[in-house]
Amino acid sequence: MSKISLKHSGGNVVSLNAPTNAPGAADVAFKLPNADGSAGQFMKTDGSGNLSFAAAGGGGKVLKYETYTTTTATSTSGQTFVDTGLSGTIQPSAASSKILVIVNQFFRTTSSTVNTGTSVQVLEGSNVVVPSQTNDLYYFGGGGASSTSMNFHDRFAVTMIHTPSYSVGDTLTYKTQMKSLSDGGTTSSTAQQSSSSSYLTLLELAA
Repeated sequence: MSKISLKHSGGNVVSLNAPTNAPGAADVAFKLPNADGSAGQFMKTDGSGNLSFAAAGGGGKVLKYETYTTTTATSTSGQTFVDTGLSGTIQPSAASSKILVIVNQFFRTTSSTVNTGTSVQVLEGSNVVVPSQTNDLYYFGGGGASSTSMNFHDRFAVTMIHTPSYSVGDTLTYKTQMKSLSDGGTTSSTAQQSSSSSYLTLLELAA
């Protein structure tokens, strides 16, 4: 059985030995990386004999995080979604990562119409990721008797793991949008605006 021996100047030897059992039908070849990794990284294989260094830890390890805050006052009186001003970006450092998205969106709906409310959604780029279905609106209602002016304060909070489609080096942009609703429908004469401080946190999770 062959081995590679490295003899220390003190006389003892460190050796790299062949496996105890013979390889299968074919020889086994490993290709070393071109350079050393960073402190704390380990060596991994792609299953085809190519070795590289990667961050230690299993799936779910946080590789990067970004936090954004806004107090931007945004309003709308129509049925079209508008940006709330809460937006953030993250550039994944590894392939096939997942993004943990945490949103705390504060808003206020002001209306003289009963049964009014607000619909909120989260987008990555131009893709709606919350809610996951076109007709599944996140709706926050007010209700109550008719009045010349009613103010409904509420908070949209969501924590989700998103699996985006990207290439390493791409920048992903997440944001929230909202629109006003009346009587549970899609037509509204009400107005709404974000209020208080709203937060968006993005964390890159190792696959």
